[in-house]
Amino acid sequence: GQIYGDYFEEWMQDNIFGVIKPQIRPSCDPAVDFPKANPAIAFARYYDAPVSGDNPRFWSEKQKNYGCHAQGGYYLSMRQLASFMANFQATDTLVSEMVRNLMYNDSDPGARLVWSHVTPSAFTAEHFGVKGIPWHGGDNLGHSAIVQFPGGYIAVGAITGPGNGGDVEAALKDAWGAAVADNF
Repeated sequence: GQIYGDYFEEWMQDNIFGVIKPQIRPSCDPAVDFPKANPAIAFARYYDAPVSGDNPRFWSEKQKNYGCHAQGGYYLSMRQLASFMANFQATDTLVSEMVRNLMYNDSDPGARLVWSHVTPSAFTAEHFGVKGIPWHGGDNLGHSAIVQFPGGYIAVGAITGPGNGGDVEAALKDAWGAAVADNF
């Protein structure tokens, strides 16, 4: 695991995280990497309650699996996640427009890659001809979401404490709907 994990971490930094603008450096061992990068700033952990600070938790692929791995392995700040998604959606740096278009097929919800969920939406069906809003939970503990809206827009959000990625997706979807509703 360690040999693969070290190679994977280096490959991801050289070929994915390091080529987007601005460059980011996510961590799969936040308790070690983040204090080294900036000792004055603590990284966000998951807590049992939003204001209590009880039972702080985090995930370390290096501690659990001896090295970095793809599924659920990287910690990104919200700025890093937004930067990653902006490069993913608005440039050909990570994937081409053709590949992005293949990742979600509104006429066949079973024909989707990456997007683990689709929320049906009468609003987008009526105004954009899109039956559902695809989204994916963005973290190991289920407290963030990445949502794709019609027109190629992406939103990212996170919460701490009670709630889940579905709650984040619903809040982002509702905010986007309220923002564009007056256009119709």
